[in-house]
Amino acid sequence: MTGRLFTRVPASIETAVKTLPTSERSEWLRRVITDAAKRELMNDAPQDAPIPHRGGGTNETPAIELSPILKELEAAFLSGKTLKPTDIKQLLERLRSLNMS
Repeated sequence: MTGRLFTRVPASIETAVKTLPTSERSEWLRRVITDAAKRELMNDAPQDAPIPHRGGGTNETPAIELSPILKELEAAFLSGKTLKPTDIKQLLERLRSLNMS
């Protein structure tokens, strides 16, 4: 690797990324940023090309559905309300139940 990128992201994105096992985060972020840059900045793939998702599937046929959970997290963080530990535990259990191995 020759370059490093650092950027701020919304708290909901950070939370979602941190659901990945620590050993997989860097590789996942590297792959996602590289794929997006190739697709969106370097015209390496058509804009409507299927986007692979972790665990299989594509943007056309996702293998897992994170959207409702991420929307809940984003809404909570954007509203500024503090999530109770029980709410966080419930969201974590829902994420774990998706079996994202």
